[in-house]
Amino acid sequence: MAIKSIEFNENGGPIVAKVTSGFAQPGSYTLLVWEANENKVIMEKKGNFINPDDDAYNLPTPNDANDGRIVESIITVAITPPIEEYNVSLKISQDGQELGSENRTGTSSSSTETVDLFVQLKKG
Repeated sequence: MAIKSIEFNENGGPIVAKVTSGFAQPGSYTLLVWEANENKVIMEKKGNFINPDDDAYNLPTPNDANDGRIVESIITVAITPPIEEYNVSLKISQDGQELGSENRTGTSSSSTETVDLFVQLKKG
């Protein structure tokens, strides 16, 4: 499976990665930014879905250094019956505009569901 590419403007404002969970399912996540073509994490953030206002992170600057980097989010949500659906996403935006996202929606009869989402950044 190929990693989805998301183009950004190297001369724009900061690139922002945001992690979300739908269906009011509680959970937590780890957001990682991997250096291009290296097995090296250059940014790591952890969070939860108690307060959705603190789940967006500015990526490292200058923007052009993000060319080829991979943004990954490992998300675990608690399945809270009677709702068995979940929807998680990793959204990339810049200057208030969503540039792209990677999402996963499903149903689960387990008590938790863990999803790993990846996108690769490219200069546009």
